[in-house]
Amino acid sequence: MRRLEVVFRTEAEFDLLQIYRWVYEASRDPDVADRFLDRLVSRCERIGDAPHGGRPRDDLEPGLRTVSFERSAVIAYRVDDDQVQIVNVFYGGAELRGSVPGSGSSGRHELRSTRAVCGRVSSTLRPALAPAGPHPYLLLMIPLSVLDLSFVSADSTPAQALHDTLALARHVDGLGYRRYWLAEHHALPNVASPAPEIMIGQIAAATRTIRVGSGGIMLPNHAPLAVAERFRVLEALFPGRIDLGLGRAPGTDGLTARALRRREAPGEGGNDDFLDRLQELLFWDGGFPEGHPFGRIQASPAGVPLPPIFLLGSSDYSAQLAGEIGCGFGFAQHFSGMPAEAPMLAYRRLFRPTRLGERPHAILAVAAICAATDAEAERLAASARLSTLRRERGEYRPLPSLEEALAYPYSDSERAQIERGRDKLHVGGPETLRATLTDLVARTQADELMIVTAIPDQAARQESYTQLAQAWGLGAVSEAA
Repeated sequence: MRRLEVVFRTEAEFDLLQIYRWVYEASRDPDVADRFLDRLVSRCERIGDAPHGGRPRDDLEPGLRTVSFERSAVIAYRVDDDQVQIVNVFYGGAELRGSVPGSGSSGRHELRSTRAVCGRVSSTLRPALAPAGPHPYLLLMIPLSVLDLSFVSADSTPAQALHDTLALARHVDGLGYRRYWLAEHHALPNVASPAPEIMIGQIAAATRTIRVGSGGIMLPNHAPLAVAERFRVLEALFPGRIDLGLGRAPGTDGLTARALRRREAPGEGGNDDFLDRLQELLFWDGGFPEGHPFGRIQASPAGVPLPPIFLLGSSDYSAQLAGEIGCGFGFAQHFSGMPAEAPMLAYRRLFRPTRLGERPHAILAVAAICAATDAEAERLAASARLSTLRRERGEYRPLPSLEEALAYPYSDSERAQIERGRDKLHVGGPETLRATLTDLVARTQADELMIVTAIPDQAARQESYTQLAQAWGLGAVSEAA
């Protein structure tokens, strides 16, 4: 049977934001809402493959057919000569239908995948939207999260940077961001984040709903049992809100790494024992093989599982490994030397369901600065650009003030270096940044965007996250919750 194009019926355009909000309100679980929309789009694709496979419901409307999914959900559709038109969706006995605000005519959207729809919907519908502001639609299927390094600015202190992290976490918790992750770096004057597990507990206690985790724990620096027990404690105190992101780099220079008591492992590959440590960490959660000397040890607190595990990286190594073991993956686009598409897509292609995860979840970490206008965002980005330039020269100095950055006498070669790095820092007003990031999501098939923002002025930094949240539509979900 030939495949037919699947479209929303033009005279009754679905508001998928409303569907997300309704399911979120019913379940109080964003993962349930995400999964529901994933299954909805997947089932719509299958309808296109077998359009006459549904149950005829002429008793409701001539030519109408229905198919069920997720036990309590129903898709109603009709078949024309060249397309399947989705007429309505029902969830838990409730009808879900919406219309484009202020629209007399609406666009048609082929449902090939959640990522493709997310990448096209906002730009396709924008001419039909009310001028009051953008309507995010399926952008809500791609949550926004925060990665925080606790940046130290030139006019502040490391201690203040930690308090700024707490303040920012409380701020974005109220905006609807999904996660707040803390990085691990040691002996660096520009960041104050050597102990993410301590900050995770502080932030989880100071917030209400946002997930809190490590972005990440640099596993070569830690005994796997210590990591397992620390994160079991966090999971016991804040059940369902903790994430364990793992990295394989030391998060510092070679001398400091040695001071952190890294275990030496001779042989090919030098002292990289990440795989051994990762396997041991997983054994502490899933049980050791029979006869293993650690099998008699009970990690504490007993009866508490490890939180969800993500492997983090800036190359395709962690992407492939995360796919093979079936856990989440986070790609650091903000400092990687390679394009994000290849590792992100490789992870999805290689993913195998395991006890660690039933389906892939790829987080794309990006550096971004948002302001009311493109010009203001570019002005605020001056500090981050100068800081990056210095870091690439091996100068890990505190984040320069905006005044210092704007007055810096760049040479021609330095300006050229900054231009080459523009794809690592996404800057703009709400519309510009939303378009840029939406395109990036579509190209990488990211399940989630994680935003790191380096602005020395903390009010401007919080406002950047606010502007992006509003452009992305997070405020609507926050209000619904």
